[in-house]
Amino acid sequence: MEKVNPKLKNREWGTFINFLTDFAFKKIFENEKLLIDFLNEVLEEECKVISLDYLKSEQLGMTEEDRKAVYDIYCRNERDECFIIEMQVVYQKHYLDRMLFYSTFPIQKYAIKGKWDFELKPLYCISIVNFEIFDKEGYLNHVDFIWREAMEKATGKVNFIFIELPKFKKTLRQSETRLDSWIYCIKHLGDLKEQPARLRDEIFDELFKTARINKLKEKEMGEYRKSVTEYEDVKICMRDFGELNMEKGLEKGLEKGMLAKTKEFTKKCLKMGFSVNIISELTDLTPEQINQMR
Repeated sequence: MEKVNPKLKNREWGTFINFLTDFAFKKIFENEKLLIDFLNEVLEEECKVISLDYLKSEQLGMTEEDRKAVYDIYCRNERDECFIIEMQVVYQKHYLDRMLFYSTFPIQKYAIKGKWDFELKPLYCISIVNFEIFDKEGYLNHVDFIWREAMEKATGKVNFIFIELPKFKKTLRQSETRLDSWIYCIKHLGDLKEQPARLRDEIFDELFKTARINKLKEKEMGEYRKSVTEYEDVKICMRDFGELNMEKGLEKGLEKGMLAKTKEFTKKCLKMGFSVNIISELTDLTPEQINQMR
């Protein structure tokens, strides 16, 4: 009989943490064995990972005035190749540009002091997003530097990989590959009551053990509770954002009325604690306009 955390009594939290929350994503993928297995399913055969070192997630610019970047997970393997692993639940209009910007920090770190011939180590930027980016059916997309005339990869030094969760519609029974099983867990872990028989091996046993809510320590439970609240707020905002966009399509020309609705939506996002940058992406308002509404 497993010992239940007393803090979980009197409230139904489910059996496993919700993978799509910031807390769960980091708790699970900060387990080296789990992240290595996931990366090896995402990457091509020649890029197999054996070991990982976790690196500082906050990347500073060259000066104090420069914009910084904060990654969800940042690590390197035994060949000194770097990996940025990001989860993005909220739709972001310029998400591709954001990941391109993020890639510049590790690239600069590869520059050695003294004489250097500009040879770089490979970098992999892996994004798990809860919205669609590309106009194609597959949920896994690799974006590379391409030699256009020959339609061949020009370099393998900078690699962008996108996993679009809304395009993954398979049941566990329909999941054909190990990566399918991973994506199924990412989408549905928080809804499962028990570990499925089809997901029983050393790695998935470790995943479900790590994700059990009644194994969380008191401090972790507080962090998870906060993370769940933020996730639910995001879902509400995304629902309202979808309704707002639908009304924009139906009410073209009614700029005054739409401006009022946009302001109302923006104020709701501010109350929920969303950053100005995220609200700007959702509404197309400038940061200055948003700050005026505070």
